[in-house]
Amino acid sequence: MSHTENEAQALADLRERAVFRLTAGKRPPGRLSNASEALSVLHELASSPSTAGDALALLHELQVHQVEVDLQNEELRNSRAELELALQQQATLFDLAPVGMLVVDGQSLLQKVNQVGSRWLGRDAPALHGLNMTRLLSPASVDAWNAMLARARTAPGNTSCNLTPAHLDAPRGARACASYDPDTGLCTVAVMPM
Repeated sequence: MSHTENEAQALADLRERAVFRLTAGKRPPGRLSNASEALSVLHELASSPSTAGDALALLHELQVHQVEVDLQNEELRNSRAELELALQQQATLFDLAPVGMLVVDGQSLLQKVNQVGSRWLGRDAPALHGLNMTRLLSPASVDAWNAMLARARTAPGNTSCNLTPAHLDAPRGARACASYDPDTGLCTVAVMPM
């Protein structure tokens, strides 16, 4: 049985147990499969003088719970809209930064690069995605790059080094600063061409 089927079965069993408890052990024929049937059971409980008070109390609790759920849903929508706006602003800042911005994973594979970074590396940003930075740097810069990333992963704060891209005939170096995010396993590297 798949996870979805198990979850659906668990919800159906929970509903059946709740109805059984609400009806004081008198099982209604079949399972309640929708809200209309659940309201029907609640109406039956309210119709009996012995369970009417319990039914009204339950109805009140359900209404309060529904309002709470509606308020939480509204808060989640507002939070999502705020997060989407913040993400869009951060993406814009990243792309338009006046320095090259590179994001690399643990194997030095480029995950993201802004316009200045792609110009410094001599390729369009989409063509750079997934490439290993060590293949884009001059042979003399590879050791400095690897050492900088190793320091960034083990020591808090930024670490830096000088780098030269591989594509330039007349090398134009840059100062690079790396910062490691342990939550994502990614390094963000700011590259300031000299």
